[in-house]
Amino acid sequence: MKKPSAATVIATLALFVALGGTSYAAVALAPNSVGSVQIREGAVQSSDIRDGAIGSSDISNGAIDSTDIKSGSIQVSDLSSAAMKGLDGKDGAQGPAGPAGPAGPAGPAGPAGGGGSSASCTWVSDAMASSDVHTVCTDSDLVGRNISGLMSNANFSGSNLTSQFFNNVNSCNANLNDATLVGVNFVGGSCGFGGSTFVGANLSFSIWSNNMNAQNVDFSGANLTATKFLRANLTGATFEGATLTEVTWVSESNPSEGSTCPDGTTARSHDDTCIGHLTPAAS
Repeated sequence: MKKPSAATVIATLALFVALGGTSYAAVALAPNSVGSVQIREGAVQSSDIRDGAIGSSDISNGAIDSTDIKSGSIQVSDLSSAAMKGLDGKDGAQGPAGPAGPAGPAGPAGPAGGGGSSASCTWVSDAMASSDVHTVCTDSDLVGRNISGLMSNANFSGSNLTSQFFNNVNSCNANLNDATLVGVNFVGGSCGFGGSTFVGANLSFSIWSNNMNAQNVDFSGANLTATKFLRANLTGATFEGATLTEVTWVSESNPSEGSTCPDGTTARSHDDTCIGHLTPAAS
């Protein structure tokens, strides 16, 4: 047998070592003995990682930022509800008002309103005195109206005459039942309001002065709170059921002046009041 050459011997040894070293490495590596230190940077590619092998627990917080994510790769469906809420922005500024809408249909007609300042006051011939006339303005609002032409036998029952000024009027036998005469001034007049009726009227804060004729006036049930009878002739007047709270019966500025009470005596003669002297003297 021919003796092998040196080259053949060396080649055979080299092959033996190579095969033996590989088998040793494959057999001698213990499980989990290869870590990140033993892996060369860039040696592991995405194709080397099984799908689903890496979970969120394998990635540390902050390890992935926007530069690691391909544009458009994350969709709304990939976000949790909590993440979606965190993306809500602040309310924007209010937009401009829109154009006015078309006019709606006309509504039904409302109920008829109450009467205002009466325009139906009339002058009526007085059959009792052919040379005289009288006014009829029942249930009317006459605040601020000029009614200086008020004549005898006028009928203002139920009307509002608040703050009127009756200066030297001759309105005998007028009907002012249930009228509102708050703060009215009654000044003088030869006839004045003699024989008139103010039954149930509101005469609070009214003033009667300058020898106003109020003889035989019927004040039954009237509200005369704070009324001032500074100088009025109340002879024969009736005050049955009237409210007489804080009524003044004499002039406050002239001690010599006062009113004549219904029984014909003067308020000055009994402590400046007609209380206790409101019963008309028997005729």
